[in-house]
Amino acid sequence: MKIHAVGGYGLVGRNMTVYEMEKSAVAIDIGLHLDNYIAYQEVEPEKEFIEGAVLEKIGAVPNLEPIRGIVGKVKAIVITHGHLDHIGGVQFLERNFKAPIICTPFTAAILRTLAKDTKTRIRNKIVEVKQGEKHKLNDEVTLEFIAAAHSIPETSIIALHTKEGVYLHATDFKFDDHPGVGAKTDVRRLSQLNGKVKAVVLDTLNADSETKTPSENVAKEMLRDVMLHKELSDKGIIVSTFSSHIARLRTIYSVAYKMKRKIVFIGRSL
Repeated sequence: MKIHAVGGYGLVGRNMTVYEMEKSAVAIDIGLHLDNYIAYQEVEPEKEFIEGAVLEKIGAVPNLEPIRGIVGKVKAIVITHGHLDHIGGVQFLERNFKAPIICTPFTAAILRTLAKDTKTRIRNKIVEVKQGEKHKLNDEVTLEFIAAAHSIPETSIIALHTKEGVYLHATDFKFDDHPGVGAKTDVRRLSQLNGKVKAVVLDTLNADSETKTPSENVAKEMLRDVMLHKELSDKGIIVSTFSSHIARLRTIYSVAYKMKRKIVFIGRSL
């Protein structure tokens, strides 16, 4: 097994990793670097469609040049979850491959919407796999989608089952018994793989920090405390967040609803 760190490492954006075996390869995530993408759009606002090659050049999507020689070996594009830094480049670069795009139903829905928004056409087949399920790609590898807690539903840790063992690819996730949306990280399933795992790739924020990520419940109580402040009782409140931070949007909504506030969602991608 050769593991190609194509993009995203040490950066929040353009995530992509390719696992190369003897006869085939699996690409995991094709993300977008939002800062570079937005900056280009502001310079060229009249362009409705942007070529993938242009986005590669400005560093908005992964640079495929280092893996150009094995593009033909890629038999699947696997998407771990629906955040733009992991899925936002798919519709621009997937045409470089002849491989199905494999992801969960929620992630697939986001991909189709992104393609519509950017006026692009997904040429490869989208295959939907539920969390907890396996998908046999070929005789070399079987893919398993293991549930992981994150701020967006159906985030998955990908287990690549090969003849030599299991390779785990874990992007953004946390251990949270109250994640706000979606399932908890399937610790039981991960423990069952103990002794079979050859390598783990941890491409998640704060992977090198020995700290526990607070639960979404903590953020919910902090938000509730601020919004219930008496000085704000007769004033409007503006809360900012990533548009795809579904757990936080749900928290904002639930707190505001209980306070009988009128809720308005506005923003670039909301």
